[in-house]
Amino acid sequence: MRTAWTSWVLLLGIAAAQEPDPAALPREPKAIAAALASTDPRTIAWAAHAARELGDKSLGTALQKALPPLRDEPGPMASCVRLFVFDALLGLGTKVPPADVLPCVDDDYAGDAAFLLLAGSPRTNEPELLELFRRDWPAATEATAPGVRRDPRAQRRTLRCHAIGNLLAAQCTPGFAGFLLEHEPFELSVKVTTPGARVQQSASARVITGRAFPVPEGLPPLVDYELGPAGAGDEVVAPGPIPIAAARRQVTASRQGFWLKKVRIDDPPPSGVPWLQALARQPQSPPSRVAIDFRDAAGYLRELAAAREALREYRARLLQALVQERALGESNAARLRHAPVPVQVDDARTDQATPLPTPPEGR
Repeated sequence: MRTAWTSWVLLLGIAAAQEPDPAALPREPKAIAAALASTDPRTIAWAAHAARELGDKSLGTALQKALPPLRDEPGPMASCVRLFVFDALLGLGTKVPPADVLPCVDDDYAGDAAFLLLAGSPRTNEPELLELFRRDWPAATEATAPGVRRDPRAQRRTLRCHAIGNLLAAQCTPGFAGFLLEHEPFELSVKVTTPGARVQQSASARVITGRAFPVPEGLPPLVDYELGPAGAGDEVVAPGPIPIAAARRQVTASRQGFWLKKVRIDDPPPSGVPWLQALARQPQSPPSRVAIDFRDAAGYLRELAAAREALREYRARLLQALVQERALGESNAARLRHAPVPVQVDDARTDQATPLPTPPEGR
């Protein structure tokens, strides 16, 4: 006489297009743990699905043991199975070693779930989170800047960086402020206008893009972990200056067997200044954008110099506060205090017959 477990394994060996009868799936922790040790990907997927539904925390160990053989396997099937295992681990609240999830954070299917496992223990996984931030920032932000072709993968990395930035700022992670300052030029942006002309303000917008991924047959219903800017009613997983939320949703595959994974992000993405403000406990925003009415060259250069000095003074106060909060060393602060303030000029005058004088270099 066949056992329930033997019948279930045979059932999973039927054609991939056929889904197991839910009534035949194992419900006991021992049977689920045995299925998680299988070498068949669909068996592991259904076992992880059953573990999530059962909610028995004792299955966390078996789920973790299923990860190493799956970690480096290529292809949609392996990615989907990883997603089911990560989903079960998240559902059970299991703490997972960073080595088991860090290699999967860029996975198209399971990356967001892997990241949430990593971010769920921000103090324990602080070195890995900082290294991931160093790898992706500011390149991910530059890839999602206005006017750049939208890349969903880059947008996901940007959202991930926003979440990590919030976590590291809250923990005052050593080296975080220094890294941000290396990539923050405190540049002065000047729009030169004609007196009386209306200055058009740029506005941010929420951008949604996506990519389609094939869904293998014979798997349980897929779930998606979607990161995005936090809104009312969202579950915020990384509170801070740029709050990031996460939502778990059922995946709806198209008739062609594809899953359209969407990404939403606020445009344009911010610089690292919000985290520096949080670390320094200085809520004031930098005076980095000014509009100057051009009447004559001397007056223009005078206003530009004053705006430059205001930004320089802001930076000095911020650096001092970072030192006081022990987020930055004094030697680094002293070096950065004397860095030049770059100037970007947008000549928006209606009459440009008189050329703008070039601002002086350096300080």
